[in-house]
Amino acid sequence: GFVPLLANVVTRWVKDGKPNEPHRLRYISQNFVEMGELNLPEAEKAVESMAGLTVGMYSNFLKHLRDPGSSTPGSLSESKALEDEIDQMMEDITHYLIRLSSAELSDRNASEVSALMRMVTELEEASDCVYRLEKLIERRNSGGLSFSPESAEGLASFAELVEECLAHTASNLRSPVPLDSTHTAKDFEKRGDRMRRSLNKAALRRMQEGGDIKAEMLLIDINNQLEKITDHCLHVVQSAFHKDD
Repeated sequence: GFVPLLANVVTRWVKDGKPNEPHRLRYISQNFVEMGELNLPEAEKAVESMAGLTVGMYSNFLKHLRDPGSSTPGSLSESKALEDEIDQMMEDITHYLIRLSSAELSDRNASEVSALMRMVTELEEASDCVYRLEKLIERRNSGGLSFSPESAEGLASFAELVEECLAHTASNLRSPVPLDSTHTAKDFEKRGDRMRRSLNKAALRRMQEGGDIKAEMLLIDINNQLEKITDHCLHVVQSAFHKDD
């Protein structure tokens, strides 16, 4: 029948059988480009997988932030492998969407393709931020640096906010995305910006008072990356909301 045939020829997330090989999205048959509208769910699934990997990366970062002993020499390599996989997913999904856009899509599905392209770009940039956070934690550990109780408390609160923000984003990728979800994402972004400015101002004050300059500068770098993630999350949710425009 038609559905089994479509399943056999349309792009799939597939593994080539090699262990630990990233899932790849490939458009197998040029003859089915005209079926683009039917294939959009494949791209949506891929975006959800991409978001799931980003959330997983961040969970690893949180574990290493909270418990320095949990970070091993291989932790950064593992994070880099995930970041590389997300980069590849972005490339594959974007290529797939470009192929779909060459088909004769309805105005609504053309809008959805455009929105999905923006979403994968923002998710990839968010994963880049998470990898930078892992590198900053590695610098903290290898340099024997430690944060003051005040700064550690503020950082913990900020990191938890970003965790909630990522979870909200991952649960608001499929249409229809409620308008309230965009308001919540905007609130996360505003709170992230306020926390970054407040915590960085406190770090500068501690440096002026004779605090550990290297530790405080590292903390500022971490705060900046955390705030960027809330920006990217906002853009993802806004793009998901506008898929139905």
